[in-house]
Amino acid sequence: MKHLTILILCSATIAALGCEKVERAMDDPRSLNAAMLNSYNVDAVDHAIIRQHTFYPFQFVTDGAQLNELGRRDVDVLARHFKEFPGALNVRRGNAAGALYEARARTVVDALAEAGVDVERMMVSNGLPGGDGVTSERVLIFQERAAQATSDTAETTTMER
Repeated sequence: MKHLTILILCSATIAALGCEKVERAMDDPRSLNAAMLNSYNVDAVDHAIIRQHTFYPFQFVTDGAQLNELGRRDVDVLARHFKEFPGALNVRRGNAAGALYEARARTVVDALAEAGVDVERMMVSNGLPGGDGVTSERVLIFQERAAQATSDTAETTTMER
């Protein structure tokens, strides 16, 4: 099993780096280890992006609807996934005004369509990130507590004046 894992990692490294770079890396075991680790990390990040399937305001140019570098990278990852497995996509509104939020959502959908995703089979919302984690009931409890804490702070501030 250990040998199979090493073979798979080496194959992935060859595919990621190209044969010439791998030949040089084979001469230096540290370089090969670094390349394999980098490949593993990229896969883990891509998997997290897919599980989360959510765009946040920080993935757009400040106060604009254009995706920044991080947002474009995430579109690329999600497009590869959604081509085969269309599903839900979240675009978080944050503090964006209605028109800006709509433009941001349209930007993401258009980018996915341009990458070959059948967006008619997609559901886009201002939903919470996906993946394993907190159930919706617990999210509501957290939101209620946060609202109560904000209310308590506002009352304290008012009483102090």
